[in-house]
Amino acid sequence: MSSARAVGTLFVVAFLVAGCATPHEWLAPDSFVTESRLVAEIDRLDQRLESSETRDAEQAAALEQRFEALGDALEELGRTLAQMEAAARARAVAPPPPASAPAVASERIPDDKIALGRVEWVGLPTLGTYLKARIDTGASLASLSATEITTFER
Repeated sequence: MSSARAVGTLFVVAFLVAGCATPHEWLAPDSFVTESRLVAEIDRLDQRLESSETRDAEQAAALEQRFEALGDALEELGRTLAQMEAAARARAVAPPPPASAPAVASERIPDDKIALGRVEWVGLPTLGTYLKARIDTGASLASLSATEITTFER
């Protein structure tokens, strides 16, 4: 007989002997299950189950109302965002504000030169704005780069 089998047999024998040695006075007569006690316990568990189902249904209804309210709020936010985007697009394509033309000297300007005022309007359509820019012919670096320039005459 292997040692594992011997240990297992020893536990089984000890368990059986311990069960026989349990004094019967520890078992009170009311601890035995009777039919009436079993039916009462089943009824109590049924009532707990029904109240639990009712509570779960109420919680589900409350959650459904909250989800509907959140859905409505999300739709409202979507409409607001669409209005804001439309307003931003409308502002981005708005014509520049009227520029007050700076006084140009009355002397004749050679044909190979361009006359610029001291302050000019610069349009930034991707940002949806127009800014006044100061012309500085003595600057060694440009502070603003221009692409897609449209020429016009005043």
